Amino acid sequence: AFWGDPNAFNSNPSLVEAKPLGANWQVAVLPAPASAAVTGPTMILGTLISIMVAVLIWLLLRSRQRHMALSRTLTSLSRQAPGLAFQFTAAKGQPLHFNFISDGARDLFGLEPTDVMEDAGLVWSRIPPNSQKQARAELLESAEEQRPWHTRLLLRDAQGVQRWYAVNAMAERSRSGEYVWTGFLTDATSE
Repeated sequence: AFWGDPNAFNSNPSLVEAKPLGANWQVAVLPAPASAAVTGPTMILGTLISIMVAVLIWLLLRSRQRHMALSRTLTSLSRQAPGLAFQFTAAKGQPLHFNFISDGARDLFGLEPTDVMEDAGLVWSRIPPNSQKQARAELLESAEEQRPWHTRLLLRDAQGVQRWYAVNAMAERSRSGEYVWTGFLTDATSE
């Protein structure tokens, strides 16, 4: 792969063009001068391998570009939802891990979503200790019985005030055997 004008080459290169991540890329395959030891099939095979590598690079970059666009869309949608959207993973005897938590974490708890994704304990520690065991048992039970997890939790908000929050989530079992919950948490203090 190169940046620049393909006319810089003395011979006629075969070009594959791609526009990943908003940039114009061109991959050139230059025919090498043939020698007695190099036969036509070898040159063709080398050219095909070069083109396949270029296409694979292009596909990887395109996949990343699509992933970034989907991430921006999800973030934009979650900013409009009340409360916070989340996805977390848990297995028996293992700590929770947030795969995603919306910007609502900042509004409700004064926590940065990236910090919560690195340390789920930042949210979990806001549940009173005597309620943590019950909450964990309820969520694992909901997963094993394949039913939604609907509960109310008492958590400390950004100012340290205890408030009631409604949690609505559904678990799915991942290929690795862990449970992955996807759901919403909303302030239910006034209910």
